[in-house]
Amino acid sequence: MKTLKQLKYSEAGFRAFYHNFFLVPLTGKLKMVFAGYPEYEQAEYALTYGYIDHTAGMTLEVMAAAIRREDGKGVRLEDMNLRLASKIRIGVAKDKDCYILDDKLTKCAHEWYREHIERLSDYDVGPEIEETRKMKFLDECRSPEYPDDVLVYLVPDAVAEVMARIQMGQPMTAELPGV
Repeated sequence: MKTLKQLKYSEAGFRAFYHNFFLVPLTGKLKMVFAGYPEYEQAEYALTYGYIDHTAGMTLEVMAAAIRREDGKGVRLEDMNLRLASKIRIGVAKDKDCYILDDKLTKCAHEWYREHIERLSDYDVGPEIEETRKMKFLDECRSPEYPDDVLVYLVPDAVAEVMARIQMGQPMTAELPGV
């Protein structure tokens, strides 16, 4: 699609997808996840909204069908189905060529799908965890699919080194299994 920017999660990282709308190509099993949405039979893409489920990782919430316009310049966004909640975990779509909506479409999508986005407030985290998501210096230690999980090295004595993945926001104790 000529007017939309193409991105892959595996190359762009979680910040590009976090709280943004993306068109994800409907191929294979993804098409089955989409059944029940208006116009899903004709859809080539799912309109999704990215958020982080603190325990399940980066997730794309399916909002609606997106059908390519006949002139090839953009898509037509269909109605949502509030009776369904379909999620795409990023591991399934991380290497797919997705399209981020431009500013004009994003503004419209926020208005059109506001009620659906509001349902995702259950996944909101406190300001401390939100702050850690902004810390770019942690990025090389983050799990690609679970951005709130970071790899840490623990050195309990001068001889041994232990690697552990911890979830940001979890209380740290002096006792860790295996240490």
